[in-house]
Amino acid sequence: MEQVAVPVGTSGSRGLPAVGSVVLIGLAALEFALWLPQYLTWPWWADHDVFATMALGWSAGLRPYRDLVGNNFPGTIYFFWIVGKLAGWGNVVAYNAFDAILLGVLGLATLFWSRRRFGVWLPGAVTLFALVTYYVNLDFSMVAQRDWHAALFVALAMIVLEVIPGTAGLLASPLFAAIGFSIRPQVLMFVPGLLWGAWAAAVQGDAGRLPAVRALARELCGGCRAALLSAHSRGLGHRPSPGLRVGHARYNIQ
Repeated sequence: MEQVAVPVGTSGSRGLPAVGSVVLIGLAALEFALWLPQYLTWPWWADHDVFATMALGWSAGLRPYRDLVGNNFPGTIYFFWIVGKLAGWGNVVAYNAFDAILLGVLGLATLFWSRRRFGVWLPGAVTLFALVTYYVNLDFSMVAQRDWHAALFVALAMIVLEVIPGTAGLLASPLFAAIGFSIRPQVLMFVPGLLWGAWAAAVQGDAGRLPAVRALARELCGGCRAALLSAHSRGLGHRPSPGLRVGHARYNIQ
């Protein structure tokens, strides 16, 4: 007699996935709660100081990439500029809290993704526990880095395609992808997955092939907008201000 696999959560061990989910989510929450108070006191890594200085200079009228020399993508400058405007310049606690919030957002996103796609919390709980356990074991030179932030937003771009149905998901996905690309160019490696996810989301929604093509176009346009934003922000075509020495310079910004 042919045996048919029983879906998770429908057999006699129906309560096991629920118990496992509660345990893993509880452990992840405990790790996060014990780690967060000390994490907020950690100093910035050298890269963070560079981006914070460029954000402060931008606020003071010195344009990044033209008046303040740099060769990185601008997304992290935007983050420091926003946090600086809201919580004060050089506020280490505020930026570390912002990074911790991003970690929490990704963790919650994996839980909702798991519930919607599999009908149970367990796959998302496993992902959440692995993510938090890994992150809380990093030192100050590895946390709040732009590489992780870029991957985070691309991951959110793929998750929303499977969690938020319809036009809302197809619009939110390229937005998250564009934010990720504005931080680091390596996220281009995820473009095939994003395009496939957009196609699948449109087709599964009984939208037909033409809307699916439109969904792919939205994803591509989102990436193109991010590329143009990065190019414009980096001052392509601008010349340095007269009398300004191009190179490593120190600015006394009040």
